Amino acid sequence: MIIALLLILSVVALATRAGGTSGTATGEGAVTADAEAGTSARSATGAASGSVAQALERSPAQRVGEPLAGHTGAVRAIAFSPDSHTLATVAEDYTVRLWDVTDRGRPGPRGQPLTGHTGTPRSLSFSGDGRLLATGGDDSTVRLWDVADPDRPVALGRTRSAGTSAGIRGVALSPDGRLLAAAWADPRATIRLYDVTDPASPRQLGQALTVEVSGAPVAVNRLLFLPDGRALVGGDEGGNLHLWDVSSPSRPASVGVPVSAADVGIAGLAVSADGRTLASGGLGGALRLWDLTDPKFVRPLGQPIENRDDSFGVAFSPDGTVLASAGAGQLSLWNVTEKAIAAPIGEPLSPFRDAVYAVAISPDGNTLASAGAGGTVVLWKLR
Repeated sequence: MIIALLLILSVVALATRAGGTSGTATGEGAVTADAEAGTSARSATGAASGSVAQALERSPAQRVGEPLAGHTGAVRAIAFSPDSHTLATVAEDYTVRLWDVTDRGRPGPRGQPLTGHTGTPRSLSFSGDGRLLATGGDDSTVRLWDVADPDRPVALGRTRSAGTSAGIRGVALSPDGRLLAAAWADPRATIRLYDVTDPASPRQLGQALTVEVSGAPVAVNRLLFLPDGRALVGGDEGGNLHLWDVSSPSRPASVGVPVSAADVGIAGLAVSADGRTLASGGLGGALRLWDLTDPKFVRPLGQPIENRDDSFGVAFSPDGTVLASAGAGQLSLWNVTEKAIAAPIGEPLSPFRDAVYAVAISPDGNTLASAGAGGTVVLWKLR
């Protein structure tokens, strides 16, 4: 009996030691196996665990809900509110619209269309708290809207005459909502900064900025603030990037020298949430990433992205792993987890039969919105 009992105990001990070396149990061997599996998974997707890029590598973007219809002209620009619940659009019918996208499967309009522009609004921007919206366009005016209650938006102030009939190509609100930047199509006086602490009475700060490249004035097409609100980035009609220090907004200062980004005008600009990476897009497939770690020395990241379509608009996912580009009839997604090596994610999406003028990704990283010449907006599930 004693011998039999010893034999049984020996067999149990051997089985226990064998189980301890498997990848599913605890112990040193299991940790090593799990680490190797995690490394393999990250290598296969080229994205950090849980990222938007990884979600798209597992499951391609899918259309959700019905197209948002209401505009009677081409939609020129779109933007999500910081809480991801509201989408703002501006179109060639001279109106601004707000949409409830809290449930992206059942989106719908919020309130009535906002009117007041007498020309096509071409750009828009939310403040960091989502309570203020700025829109600007061909009527040479920036209008400010109180959207704290997006179902009951209220018209606030507007900029006064800038002494030019040229339209506005870009507007940007600083993250704290206290500063407004606007870019006119008139190269003699391209950019103006406004104090909008009282949004009912925007007040111009300092003199208008004239932007020059090699001694010749150029108009700026797109504007955006960096996340810290202390710097402003612009892309001009000649394909150049510009940076200004606006920490003293009455005395903005140029930072570094203009950087040539394309042979054609800049049509799209986007900055990553950490402020370290800039994306620029233009006609003819000009699409590129830039390192903003040192704003005085902006440098390209890798080679230009092999994009065969126009880039009318670009957008980053909030985690910076995905770049979206809107083009002539299609929407392209890129895995930019490794900034110097952008890789396409699946086949281009085709939301419309005509040009896609605008693209935006919600701050929660779950939804992409695309809009274009047909006047409708299509939503996509990213994760």
